[in-house]
Amino acid sequence: MDRGPILFAQTLCLLVLVLRLVGSSAWDLGDGALHYLQARHSWQHAHLFFDQWAKPLYVLLGSSFAQLGGWGMTLFNTLVAGATAILLIALLRERSALVRWAVPILLLGATQYFRMVISGMTEPLFGLITVLCVYFLIRERWAWAMVTLSLSPWTRPEYVAFAPCAVAFVLYHRQPRALLWLLPIPLLYLATGLLVLGEKFWLFAKDPYLGNTAYGQGTLDHFLVRSPEVLGVPLLCLAAFAVPLLGALFWRDLQRRAEHATIIWLAVVPVLGIWMIHSYAYWAGGHASSGLIRVLATTVPLTVLFTAHAWGALLPMRMHRWTCVAGGAGGLALALWVQDDLRLRIPLPAQADTEQRQVALAAAEARQHLLPGVRIVSGHPYFAEVLGLDVWDSTRVRPQQELDRRNPGEWLEPGDLLVWDHQYLGEDGRFDLQVLLDDPSLVLLSCNSGGSAWGRYPFMICLFQRSDTPEHWTTDTIADLSHGLAENVRTNGVGCGSDTLALLCSFGDEFPVTFKPLEACTDNDPYTEWIVSYRLQVGEQGTTGLHFVLTEQVADSTTSYHQIDLGADTGEVRFPLGRAPGGALRGIYLWNESGSTFSADRMCLVRRCLSQN
Repeated sequence: MDRGPILFAQTLCLLVLVLRLVGSSAWDLGDGALHYLQARHSWQHAHLFFDQWAKPLYVLLGSSFAQLGGWGMTLFNTLVAGATAILLIALLRERSALVRWAVPILLLGATQYFRMVISGMTEPLFGLITVLCVYFLIRERWAWAMVTLSLSPWTRPEYVAFAPCAVAFVLYHRQPRALLWLLPIPLLYLATGLLVLGEKFWLFAKDPYLGNTAYGQGTLDHFLVRSPEVLGVPLLCLAAFAVPLLGALFWRDLQRRAEHATIIWLAVVPVLGIWMIHSYAYWAGGHASSGLIRVLATTVPLTVLFTAHAWGALLPMRMHRWTCVAGGAGGLALALWVQDDLRLRIPLPAQADTEQRQVALAAAEARQHLLPGVRIVSGHPYFAEVLGLDVWDSTRVRPQQELDRRNPGEWLEPGDLLVWDHQYLGEDGRFDLQVLLDDPSLVLLSCNSGGSAWGRYPFMICLFQRSDTPEHWTTDTIADLSHGLAENVRTNGVGCGSDTLALLCSFGDEFPVTFKPLEACTDNDPYTEWIVSYRLQVGEQGTTGLHFVLTEQVADSTTSYHQIDLGADTGEVRFPLGRAPGGALRGIYLWNESGSTFSADRMCLVRRCLSQN
């Protein structure tokens, strides 16, 4: 076996681990953190070994690595990626050495595969299972191939596209008895699940994908349009050329037709199947598909296999002096192309983003109040990771399902904590932030916001405590155009003349009104709400193309924008904000995107601050 390409592959995998360790980014704050928690705490909660959302095989193999911390799952995935590269190199031994050297570059240079490896996600393990199964099938180790295939349902749901191809391949080679090896591991797992969970049909009853409509649906070409973000441009271009090339090789290379047919059936067909199944699932809805392109990282190893196989047919097996020079130059060009494309899409080494920093601040605040006997309600996986919470420990964590969303405080004990964020307790859990703020039994301890948006607003995470401590709101009018221009107001409109009561007229100005800077009541107030009320006189086009936009510029000069469209010519818009990141400069402006002509006879900016007595 080629030591050079294998050593090169392991070096690249080690580099991925180093990038994770030297960067401050946790990479995936949602499912990545959740998979880590599931693997880490599986030893205390055996049911996690049978949780299909957690991916049972991933939990089983990764639980030891998870005890090291979040980076332990990256270590696990680098070993998985390294094993995948070794198998791919072994499968390409009959091809030019150049393609074997290219395998690690194409594999780890694929954008989403790299992300999944460094994030500690489940997709690379499924890729390893498929390549290992293909390896055994091509080597005619039928029993081992079927045993490997029987592991795939416990890895990821994409097995539904790969398994039929593998089974059909075995039947085509007249090895039906080998199919019996599909049974032992699933039967053992089902029996063990029956003992642990006490449910006969737990595999079907607890399937999180069937009938799940929580994530909505999208366009049929969603994944195709974003394919450069999945594979990266280099692998996408090479793979797109490889598919018709394989067809030509099948018809013209009669000596190796069977070999080409095997690669087409075991690599090309499953890859296309996975892409089509995910496209349909997202388009149809009801299959727990949220359109995340990362799921297609499962196809990368097989894509690398058929791409390298096809291109390898064009390269000479024997390497002479000039072919070595040309091959080395081509390999260097490929490596530069891949790393340039990867770094364009992923800043390396990655640093913590605003959401990660805000969640860490909330966790630090919660740690001060998480005394013995106090329980916490939280939905954000990374919050639990930072705090070191076992989210399945009922003595420390209270499930959000136990709370009444209309009066959540009444269902908590004094001292208990509730952590609200836009996505997990807001969007997914359907807890209304305003209901929590208005609940007299809940005290807001802290609220941090900023950076990338969730919906129309900056990401926000708020920490509440069950307490009888009184709170009060302070309301101030910061700017009212009817009283003239304040220091923090700039207008680009013109006077409207004496024949109208309008305060401001705009004849196509793109940014007619700006309120900046926005300052909280005091630095200690955990929550501030900015309200812009307005009454406009607009033409036939209505308020189409008119938006109020909140801007936030942090210390590193990064600016984020959060837009609310005007739904009527009279109304108000609200921007709820927590404490700003250090040195952040906030403002609100009216964006006249369509260049409309309008006049305003009322526009007022009000600030509401929540303070504790």
